[in-house]
Amino acid sequence: MQQIHAAALAAMDAQDFEHLIHVVTQDWVDILRIDAVGLGLTTSGQGIRASASGVQFIDPEQVELWCHLLPVGQARSVKHGSPVFGPAADLIRSEALIALKPTPPAPTGIIALGSRAPHNFGDYHGNELLAFLGDVVSRMIARWMQIEP
Repeated sequence: MQQIHAAALAAMDAQDFEHLIHVVTQDWVDILRIDAVGLGLTTSGQGIRASASGVQFIDPEQVELWCHLLPVGQARSVKHGSPVFGPAADLIRSEALIALKPTPPAPTGIIALGSRAPHNFGDYHGNELLAFLGDVVSRMIARWMQIEP
């Protein structure tokens, strides 16, 4: 549980939107002791996929599909990670998918936490704690979208 709280605090300490993306996609890997984090967002008709490999613009419908077709809100073992991970998807053997709650002006989105180890997401990654992380990121994105022009 301390890892989840540390991840939330790190997100809350972000200085701007770009820093928040860095914290979620890179710092959380170390904080949560996992192998990959992917973030998919859609806003103003634009889709974004962010991971340790960088930020890419994608079809916004792709993010919508991820949000509606992937088993968001649960941790699971997989043979191949969700496409949210980008190039790291081939290495992922367990994942937890978290929905971002769109609070205007925040976008619709999804966070994917991934591990090379099957069954990596134990009790300390409970669904309520994962949802809490999603809520924190949703609120931080909304905050930065209101501040930045």
